[in-house]
Amino acid sequence: TEGECGDFCSMLDYQYPHVADITLHAKMSVSELKHQGQFEDDGESDFLPTIPEFKNADLPRFHGTENAGTYRGTAYHRVMELIDFTTIHEKKDVYRELDRIRKAEMMDTRALNLVWGEKIWNFFQSDIAKRMQVADMQGSLRKESQFVIGIPASLMDEADSEEPVLIQGIIDVWFEEDGELVIVDYKTDSIGEGEEQVLLDRYRIQMIYYAQALQQITRKKVKEAVIYSLALQKEVKVEVVLEAV
Repeated sequence: TEGECGDFCSMLDYQYPHVADITLHAKMSVSELKHQGQFEDDGESDFLPTIPEFKNADLPRFHGTENAGTYRGTAYHRVMELIDFTTIHEKKDVYRELDRIRKAEMMDTRALNLVWGEKIWNFFQSDIAKRMQVADMQGSLRKESQFVIGIPASLMDEADSEEPVLIQGIIDVWFEEDGELVIVDYKTDSIGEGEEQVLLDRYRIQMIYYAQALQQITRKKVKEAVIYSLALQKEVKVEVVLEAV
């Protein structure tokens, strides 16, 4: 009977108050977020051989444009990491840098051949590239910065929980300007002119994570976040509103 059941029945009826937390992943990478549709850039989390002992490694054969786009995106990201920004003043400087990367065997030649020097030169004529060059000359340009940040699960649609999920990723570029920080992310998505909103829809959340991580690490305000589209050959500003540090 109910009276005889007492504490035993209460134990059976007990509901764990944090059941939503049980299904959480302790850590998620950018590549996992890609599968959720949040990060979709072709070259965000894939890698090509980049050091001498792998220079003769076989690259996967391309089966249609999807694979080609993936490896081309990765190649562009690697070139932008390796290229010396302070040396680029004319178009010929871009090709000299690409040749330096090839001769130093920093990348597989076949991967490097996927990169169009003209696109790299067009980037260096943009306003954001000029600002990055100034930062590099001042010693404040940072490339490929790894980070880990805790985000409440409820903000990621993972669960109705405030428990933090650790997000790990890599910021393509950031630099300090007038005491505040600017984040730049290269995107290789195949989009057409006038489709800037596609990039904003895909990557705004990602850029917010990056800005949050950088502010936590540096204790300095992120004043600006920029996507540079290699397909459109233009920069796209991302609205990132964060609490003051």
